Amino acid sequence: MRTHNTKAIVALTLVGALVVGACNFNLTDPNSPPPIGPNATPDQVKSAAVGLLVALRVDVNRWVLNNGILGREGYRLDTADPRFTTELLAGPLDPSNDAFGGGQWAAEFRAIQSGYAILNVIGSAQIPAGQQDAVRGFVHTMQAVAFLMILNSHTEDSIPIDVNRTINQPLAPFVSNDSAYKHVLSLLDSAQTELQAATAFSFDPGPGFVGFNTPATFLEVNRALAARVQAYRASPFTPGVGCTACWDTVLTDLAASFIDPAAPLDMGVYHSYSTGNRDVTNALSQDPASAIQLAHPMVKDSAQVQNASTLLDRRFLAKVT
Repeated sequence: MRTHNTKAIVALTLVGALVVGACNFNLTDPNSPPPIGPNATPDQVKSAAVGLLVALRVDVNRWVLNNGILGREGYRLDTADPRFTTELLAGPLDPSNDAFGGGQWAAEFRAIQSGYAILNVIGSAQIPAGQQDAVRGFVHTMQAVAFLMILNSHTEDSIPIDVNRTINQPLAPFVSNDSAYKHVLSLLDSAQTELQAATAFSFDPGPGFVGFNTPATFLEVNRALAARVQAYRASPFTPGVGCTACWDTVLTDLAASFIDPAAPLDMGVYHSYSTGNRDVTNALSQDPASAIQLAHPMVKDSAQVQNASTLLDRRFLAKVT
């Protein structure tokens, strides 16, 4: 007759259950941190704000390249993807893909949604009220930039603007271009009020914002953007609505911006790329030996010579190898 050590079996079973119960498989992916939530710490606010900038700059290189190709000032001779020539040069544009005919849309709306993820909880963040206003003003301004990128690339299209919705809510309705531009102005004006009430940024927006990294100086960028939008609306041509009174607002906003005819032409705010953690690199930068993105010869032919020099225009030298 076989006997069993029942106590030993029970003990082993209990130990095994405790070990399994102690395991927590809900791990945070360090390469894809969770979105900012209520009661956010200063570090979480910083990560979310910088992440918004990264999300916004993802599509900039494609915007520059595709517009250069459409304008016949540049080309991309890519054997791996002939659509850079067949679709962008010969057409027709295919609206079903996010790379060409349907481009300049998804990445920008993701950035806008990232902004709302911040705005929806910033009131409970563990930073002073003046810094919360600074975050609001910064986010609203960058959301306006994202909407402008969409509008500039979809000039005659209607777009959705009421996109601060959960996945369970109905899709946002599409509105006219004029309504969309008014929405951009509303975002910029809200940001103006918030930046005027702000004390300091609780984060460093990075090297692209040197000279404009305080609420007061960043407000000058905000007003420059507002002047641009008002100029769009004042134009009698698409996307303008012939708003002649808008020209007065353009002058008012320019006076409050950083624009100065006597200042260097490169003064302003820039997208800054890097190989840093969770950042994106500049896809327009390439090795000349294997370059597939080429400038049309007329770009060089039309470049003027610098004063008292034989060198070509610095803008050409900085962008074309």
